[in-house]
Amino acid sequence: MGLTDRERILVDIERSLGDSREGRVQFPQEETASPPEWLSDDASWDDVKSELEALSDRFHTAEHPGELRRILEHIVREHDVSRAVRWEHPLLEKLGIDEILGGLGVTIGIPSRKEEWKELSAKAQVGITAVDALVMESGTLVLRASKEWGRSTSLLPPVHVAIVQPGERLKDIASLSRLCRSWAEERQGLPSAVTFITGHSCTADIELTLVSGVHGPGMVYVIGLGREYGGP
Repeated sequence: MGLTDRERILVDIERSLGDSREGRVQFPQEETASPPEWLSDDASWDDVKSELEALSDRFHTAEHPGELRRILEHIVREHDVSRAVRWEHPLLEKLGIDEILGGLGVTIGIPSRKEEWKELSAKAQVGITAVDALVMESGTLVLRASKEWGRSTSLLPPVHVAIVQPGERLKDIASLSRLCRSWAEERQGLPSAVTFITGHSCTADIELTLVSGVHGPGMVYVIGLGREYGGP
């Protein structure tokens, strides 16, 4: 039985991640993909905190709205933020991001057209996104692209703030293949692009002089929400 182009892509991903079972490769049309294994809401953030700090990222947990406000205020003050851009995402709206930042004198950009994403993101000091998953093993952020969730939000501003709900945590890299398969089985199918972010932007020249923020944000803040926030 032949493979479709989509199935070939997913099989290649699974092989690369060490998750290519014999039956899955031979009979992909007949097999129901295993769902991704999400960590429980009670799981500790300690492991991913160590991974992110090893990457020189900043990690915070917000157990209640007061803590989230304090964290965002610290980011605004430290980076002298006057402009921010954010995804049009139900979680960010539920958290009152606009009200918090607006109270700190920050202008919030929410593009209404695809063409506006790059323009607003290029002018902002901070880009704020939700995530589709956080891989605890490596500290990798997984972000799907859509017309409401522009890629430039996490790529152009010098600071990226990613907000993670407790139920959006995957144990390891191998779980990503199952996550991609679950998206492929949804009505809308795979997204046009998926961004994997492990640490902030770094590059080095031939003399190994390390420079941050050349091809993307020079600082990434990951904020893990407490259980009381729930889903959007």
